[in-house]
Formats: sequence, C-alpha cells, structure tokens
Amino acid sequence: MKRKAAITAGKKTGAGMSPAPDDVTPSPALLTDLRSLIESARTRVAVGVNAELVMLHWHIGHRLRQDILDFGRGAYGERIIELVARDLMVAGAFQRRACIT
Repeated sequence: MKRKAAITAGKKTGAGMSPAPDDVTPSPALLTDLRSLIESARTRVAVGVNAELVMLHWHIGHRLRQDILDFGRGAYGERIIELVARDLMVAGAFQRRACIT
C-alpha cells in the first residue's frame, strides 16, 4: 500500500528504494556534467545531420547533372533546381521550404 501511495504522489519506489525527496538539489558539478553531456550530444547530432545534408545535396546535383544535363553544364538562368523543386511539390513529396532554402 505504501508503494501505491508513493506512485500516486509522483514518487518512484522500487525494491529496497525509498521514495525520492521533493527537495532534491543537484550539485553544481552534476549540473555541469549533465549540460556537457547534452551539449556534446547536440554537437554530434548537428555534425551527423550536416554530413548527411552535404551528401544529399551532392547526390541531387549529380543526378540532375546526369539525367537532365547529360553530364554537361546548365545554361545561365536555366532554373533547373527551381523547376525540379516545383515538380517535387506538385507530386506531394515536399513542401517549398524543404525544396528550396
């Protein structure tokens, strides 16, 4: 019955564990370490996302050059990316923000 009362009060208990006090104050060192862990994880995620975006853009450019330009160069003002982005949006694949940044 004690366990049920602790759970309903928002406190976790387990075998051999006492309920967590309501006035827990983490040490400054713990908070610093947790902030460091969070920041490190955010940095790793950003690096991974950026690497994937670079590869995505390279592959898109390669496919456009291969399939549309026949490995040549586009004429100035040809608007290839804009036209392909429009077709992707019409097909419902992406929103404008995702196609042209």
